[in-house]
Amino acid sequence: MVDSRRLVKMTQYLCKKADVPVFGLHQLRHLATAILKSYGKLSLAELQLFLRHDNQKTTEIYAGHLDTGTQVQADVLDEFWSKQLSGVAAE
Repeated sequence: MVDSRRLVKMTQYLCKKADVPVFGLHQLRHLATAILKSYGKLSLAELQLFLRHDNQKTTEIYAGHLDTGTQVQADVLDEFWSKQLSGVAAE
């Protein structure tokens, strides 16, 4: 089993190393769900299974919030991966 404290510390370390604002694992969960939702190929029930929500209403609320809060995370991750991939391409 993975220790959540170690994951948090690792995420913080990687963010600092990449010189991007620190974001949490829950923000990555939001981002992954927003990406899945934005492609429009998953039903609400499928998103509910992905998120492991017991109640579909929880997924509806969660999905409704995704429209407003994920662009910052997407921008940070885009910047991070662009830096990482440009380093790989240069090698």
